[in-house]
Amino acid sequence: MVSFARVRGLILPFLFFGLFSQGDEKRITVEELMDMMKRGEEITLIDVRTPEEYHEERIPGSILIPMNEIKKREDFQYNGKIVLYCTIGVRSLKANRILRSKGVEDVVDLIGGIEAWKKAGGRVVRGD
Repeated sequence: MVSFARVRGLILPFLFFGLFSQGDEKRITVEELMDMMKRGEEITLIDVRTPEEYHEERIPGSILIPMNEIKKREDFQYNGKIVLYCTIGVRSLKANRILRSKGVEDVVDLIGGIEAWKKAGGRVVRGD
């Protein structure tokens, strides 16, 4: 007999990643983002979380464009590649899809969001 916990542990990751990583969106790891920043690549780093989350902590150099604004905007001014992030990567993946549907092609989102950034030793800025 297979327990529900055993099945849940095997199936839910497949369901989760199946729901959130279909399509042609491009995603990057924290290490890739850190390398891009070290090389001085031109990027526009966008935090898609709420203003409250942004002011609590954010990746240095990022700008705030909450998810609800991304849905409404018709034009995006940016330099280089757009890198989106949120807390764990779910909202940024959705924002990635929204921007791609609006014709923005040079966009990626950060796998694991700011939580993965902090876990990898990335610095955060707090407050205003």
